Amino acid sequence: MIEINWTLGVQAANFLVSLVFLNHFIFKPMLAHIDKREAAMKKMRDEAEVFRKKGEDALADYESGLERIRIDASATVAEARMQAQEDVAEKIAASRKEFEAKIEAARAKINEDTESASAILQAEIGQFARSMAGKILGRGI
Repeated sequence: MIEINWTLGVQAANFLVSLVFLNHFIFKPMLAHIDKREAAMKKMRDEAEVFRKKGEDALADYESGLERIRIDASATVAEARMQAQEDVAEKIAASRKEFEAKIEAARAKINEDTESASAILQAEIGQFARSMAGKILGRGI
């Protein structure tokens, strides 16, 4: 059975001394350490949030810059393509003019040669006709 005597007071004093000792040397430092750790973790979470925001902003800037570059590149390619088409058209037109000039020169040369050959043949045809008539008739004309 339980007897209440002077040991109960000693045990109560022992309990209170232990409680004060544990509170002073164990619980308070541990709670202070936990609070400090929680504060450090909160600070790290806040810094991580700031870095995440900066990362999102940087990514948005990068993507908008990339889109601008794509648009500029498309415009540049379209402009270069247009310029190349104009250059090709100009070269084709110049080549066509040069070709037409050569054809016209060749036609003129052919006409000149034809007239020259016709004149030579006209001069020789009379003589050829006399020669043939002389051979056919058997006498000179």
